[in-house]
Order: sequence, then C-alpha cells, then structure tokens
Amino acid sequence: MKRLYGAMAAIGFAVPAFFTYAYTRENPDNLLFIMNPAKTIELLFGSYGHAAFSADFLWVLMVFFVWVVRESQLHGIRHSWI
Repeated sequence: MKRLYGAMAAIGFAVPAFFTYAYTRENPDNLLFIMNPAKTIELLFGSYGHAAFSADFLWVLMVFFVWVVRESQLHGIRHSWI
C-alpha cells in the first residue's frame, strides 16, 4: 500500500505541476501570488465558480491536515519541527 500511495502522491503532484509550469512559461505574470497576495485572494473568490472551487480546495486541505495530525498521534509519530 505504501508504494501505491506514494505513486498516487507523485502523480498528484506531477500532473498539476506540469500544467502550472507550462502556463507560467506562456504567462510570466503568473507569479501573482508572490507579488500581490491580496489580488490573488480577490481573484480566487471573485466569482461563484472560482469561489466554489477555492472553498472546496481549502476544505479538502483542512481535512487533510486534521487527518495527518490525527494519524500521527495514533501511530506515535513526532513532529520533526518541534
């Protein structure tokens, strides 16, 4: 199972990273988040479509972090930064 999850995580990172890299090469102003975070937030929630996707993504991210903390406690895994 570790290899399956590792492969799925690698694919889940590589596919969006490829498209983000390709888009950034064609549109160098894609560094908006770094240069102007307030504008990025405005664009993320500027329309109902973007807001729905952004809210969904942020919720999934929050659930993931809760899951990681809970599983690390169950398995006795210490945080490396503490």
